Amino acid sequence: MDGCLTAGLSGMRLHELPPQPGGTCATSDVTCAPGSYNVHGFNLIFMMGELLLNNMPIIWSHSLFVMIWLFAYGVYSWLVYDYGNTWVYFFLDTTKQSAPAWYSGLFFLHLCFYYLVYGINRLKQRCFGASQSQEEQDEAESSYLLSTNSSMA
Repeated sequence: MDGCLTAGLSGMRLHELPPQPGGTCATSDVTCAPGSYNVHGFNLIFMMGELLLNNMPIIWSHSLFVMIWLFAYGVYSWLVYDYGNTWVYFFLDTTKQSAPAWYSGLFFLHLCFYYLVYGINRLKQRCFGASQSQEEQDEAESSYLLSTNSSMA
């Protein structure tokens, strides 16, 4: 398990450019690296394939987990900066005045994409005829942790 975690975390940085001759990393050039687009493109393809091929419900209230993951990645990028003095992405650089706008924008962008995927999932259920009735789907969703349909006592 530890090897998988290490390989996964180091794999996140495979798309970066090597340090430049002056000893600094050209962080603004990292966004133009073809590997970065490949990694994100393949992730998009795999996630859309998984979304279209499975029958797992997507629940509104689970967007909280997306925000937790976003926060965890922010902490990870700060640790990477502390260790290697390079930012994973140029827009995560907290020394720039535009950093609060970038962080806020990423927060709202992640929420928008989560709800876009939620809508695609609902559309998939309508178009391809879900095997369950709407009442059964609502009951299945309410059995999940933090469901919007369950009430807390």
